[in-house]
Amino acid sequence: YLKGMHDMVVHDLARSKKEGWYFGAKVVRGAYMVSEREKAKKKGIQSPICETYEDTEANFHNTIDSILSHNVGTIGSEIGKDTQGEILVASHNRGSIEFTTKRAAELGKDKTKGIYFGQLMG
Repeated sequence: YLKGMHDMVVHDLARSKKEGWYFGAKVVRGAYMVSEREKAKKKGIQSPICETYEDTEANFHNTIDSILSHNVGTIGSEIGKDTQGEILVASHNRGSIEFTTKRAAELGKDKTKGIYFGQLMG
């Protein structure tokens, strides 16, 4: 839900690949949108939140796709170390859950390893 989050994740994915560390992230879809906008307004700064629902969804799904796609089919420098990374998708949105499971299947990822789902505040 934060502007620029996808670019930051892509940067960190590249660093993990270059430096050889295991990437893991919790990706949250809009849990703090109202409070973040209020904080920005009080501080007199631009809101860090995506402007529209469609922007939020595209940002969220692009970020999930980048993490799921990270190093697919590669093995790390340590014997047997899987470098694909892990993701926790925190969302109540059915479409985002379905997007994640469909994309994981397209990539041939094992749904029981490295992909988790959670809900916040409810």
